[in-house]
Amino acid sequence: MLESKKRRKKTSLMKHYAIEQWVDFANKLVSQAQNTAMRSHLEDCPKCSAMAAIWTKVSQTASRQTALEVPASALQHVRNAFKVLIQPKKGRLFEVPRLVFDSAWQPAVAGIRATAATPRQVLFQLGRVVVDMRMELHADSARLWLEGQVMNAELKGKGMEFVAVQLMSGQEQLAITTTNRFGEFQVECRAAENIQVSLEISENENVCIPLDESIWRISSKKQ
Repeated sequence: MLESKKRRKKTSLMKHYAIEQWVDFANKLVSQAQNTAMRSHLEDCPKCSAMAAIWTKVSQTASRQTALEVPASALQHVRNAFKVLIQPKKGRLFEVPRLVFDSAWQPAVAGIRATAATPRQVLFQLGRVVVDMRMELHADSARLWLEGQVMNAELKGKGMEFVAVQLMSGQEQLAITTTNRFGEFQVECRAAENIQVSLEISENENVCIPLDESIWRISSKKQ
């Protein structure tokens, strides 16, 4: 009992290291002398031991993630999303969904060479709204063909009917259609820069999917 009280008193009086010092410790950025001192401190300080453990785990996780290669289309989608979100809006909520899947992420089948434009499949999700789209660029006519389905994830993927689907380039409307009772749609427009697919989910909510040229140009390239 007496020994326990002495230990608590010693801990309360000792000088603790700052958070940024434990971050450097976890990332092995401290000198050898400081590393030795901090390790000695950990033996008597539960508070700093917990802090050091947290930042060590963060450092280990970060080092593992640096080895992951983020698909170029995912990065481009994020950049395009910022462009959409900073545009001035008038009384409506515009949201950009997450790119969940892109067929361009899949490696090409060995020994297969495409002789024509390859359709591209993409899947986006924002809350309950799931948008599955197939895109194809007809190089001979410079027209972009889209077909897809708008679904409600909360209703086991049931199609969302009567959703207005617009293809925009800036403020210019390129094409417009509406989903059928299964949430399906088909639309075609001329190829243009900064194409956006705008889905009118409700009176006050629009889901906006930026299809910058970089996301569909690959469809026209021969493998």
